[in-house]
Amino acid sequence: LLTVPYGKVKFTLKKKIDGKKKEFTIGKKNHSLLVVPPKIWFSFKSIENISLVVNTLNEIHKKNETLKIPVD
Repeated sequence: LLTVPYGKVKFTLKKKIDGKKKEFTIGKKNHSLLVVPPKIWFSFKSIENISLVVNTLNEIHKKNETLKIPVD
């Protein structure tokens, strides 16, 4: 679960298989919870000078399940 209690952030979600993208902008004035399903890549960028992204996990974090890649 991702949310933005302060500021404004643009999230881009991408399916690794077909490359389809969806974009969402959420923030204090457009408050939402964003659920990122398994096997979906995502990136985010603050649209305001200061934003706060809260990422809540529903299980214990496992470092071997995370892969970070540069964004093109």
